[in-house]
Amino acid sequence: MELEHYRDTDALVLAIPRGGVAVGHALARELGLSMDVLFAKKIGHPGNPEFAIGAVSSESVKVDDRFDVPRAYIDQEVARIRSQIKERMALYRGNREPVDLLGRTVILVDDGVATGNTLLATIDLVRHQKPAHIVVAMPVVPADFVAKGMATADEFIHLMAPRDFMSVGQFYEEFAPVEDEEAVRLLRDNWKTTVS
Repeated sequence: MELEHYRDTDALVLAIPRGGVAVGHALARELGLSMDVLFAKKIGHPGNPEFAIGAVSSESVKVDDRFDVPRAYIDQEVARIRSQIKERMALYRGNREPVDLLGRTVILVDDGVATGNTLLATIDLVRHQKPAHIVVAMPVVPADFVAKGMATADEFIHLMAPRDFMSVGQFYEEFAPVEDEEAVRLLRDNWKTTVS
């Protein structure tokens, strides 16, 4: 396993909900690591909400400048998404404070990368908290994202980088959505068995 050298260290698995929580839980359990979540969401194009033109987290925003989208639309979406993020953070963690990332190795995981905008915004957010080392570990990414991932993270690990990439789900035998309730259960299961 490419992450074996992090086994039983103080490295933190940081999952992007919801699909990333299932991947993160399995990884954290295998390596004996603690886990937490970090929320970031895509900004959809006004003409096609499924097409990401950027991403927002609680502290950062990334917008792809190739798209001519009105600033008012971006501002409105950022405010709306940040409100959703605040609600989801309360659902997932209750009163529990986020783990302090200062000086730690962070292993950032999701179930895969499509455009990469959400991941890039999340890496920015993590770097803002001054960890010692950022590892991005993904099951599948598009071939044309590998160079970006390697340039942005301190360590970029992926199992597959196909050139015929169309969606993350095409590379899973089962790709049912992870519901919030299941993600919360997996996260709290990790919290019961590890110390952050």
